[in-house]
Amino acid sequence: MKGQKVSYFWYRVTRRILSRQSWVILHRPTDAPSQSPPSSNYSIQRAEQADQVKIVDALPSELAGHLPATHRHNLVYGRFKAGIQCVVAKTSSGEVAGGCWCPPFLDFDALAKLGIVTDAAFEITTLFVEPAHRGTGIAAKLFDCACEIMREDGYSDCISLVWYSRPASINAHLKAGFEPIGEKNTYSVAGFRWTRYRSESRVSST
Repeated sequence: MKGQKVSYFWYRVTRRILSRQSWVILHRPTDAPSQSPPSSNYSIQRAEQADQVKIVDALPSELAGHLPATHRHNLVYGRFKAGIQCVVAKTSSGEVAGGCWCPPFLDFDALAKLGIVTDAAFEITTLFVEPAHRGTGIAAKLFDCACEIMREDGYSDCISLVWYSRPASINAHLKAGFEPIGEKNTYSVAGFRWTRYRSESRVSST
């Protein structure tokens, strides 16, 4: 536990001293047609309070590996407390196989510069699928369910920022009907941080 906390501390420090993070920005209208075939293997639904422990346990190593146990717990429970919508995929036995959160996307000026004029966008964030369930199309089903739920809540656009270092996630978005509209770059130097958006990206539509 102590080693994990030290690793997390140095991870945060190095990010602040000198780093550049780059994401491709993907967009999909919430009323876009479903891109996922029907399946009886998983139940896709809004997460409930009772799912919190299972969600903490289901976060995969690439997410959980950077977060000590207390941080994972606080992340999940804090988002529930804040009322941020969460969508999960459950197996027939009730275990959480994947999920994502759907907070409002509030940087409307940045979206306008990328050609999306809206005041009702939400973001797919912290998308995860347990390793044993990858390759089953869960991500597309989560996207469809998230868009349906958030459309009912008045949102017209879905935004997702994906690190370029995760090509499998980018491809899952493209197959689910997302279109790349630009990229976000965040620079950190000696504790100072700034962000730039651009309308070009290194990803092309399929």
